[in-house]
Amino acid sequence: MLKKTTTEKSFLTYLSDIIEISLILFALSWVLKTYCFGLLTVEDQAMQPTLPASSMVAVYKGPDIWKRGEIVSYSSPDNAKLLIKRVIGLSGDTVEIRNGLTFINNQPLYEPYQPEKTTFDLPAVLVPENHIFVMNDNRHMRDDSRFNGLVETGLVQGKVLICYWPLSKIKIFL
Repeated sequence: MLKKTTTEKSFLTYLSDIIEISLILFALSWVLKTYCFGLLTVEDQAMQPTLPASSMVAVYKGPDIWKRGEIVSYSSPDNAKLLIKRVIGLSGDTVEIRNGLTFINNQPLYEPYQPEKTTFDLPAVLVPENHIFVMNDNRHMRDDSRFNGLVETGLVQGKVLICYWPLSKIKIFL
């Protein structure tokens, strides 16, 4: 039998290393995408001006501890698509809109991301356990909790961490 030359051995070792590294990277990226991070494209104008349509965002799939003002992605009730909205009310909060201003537990909500007031009122809504009240930054779009009801926390996929596209609109949300 012929002996393999040093060059053949080093090539096979090199090829084996490349395959091993590729498999490790594939497994690591699968774990990160499945359990830690997701990448989404903003499909509509609901979150303008914060997230323009066609923006791309990274979502952190961490523990289910949502804070008021955070932007989250969640499955629509029919699981047809993922939606991106801002958390306004948490379990136990009373959310109300009076004269175009949002109130949480009878206190006006400071919304620096909101360029204009909404044009209608909403009677007080008590957010039950395991639910959140979400709204669009673009209050003219009506596909949020004001019209579609509260979101079960089990449907929330994660928190938007960064808008990475377009490059001119890069934002970090911590």
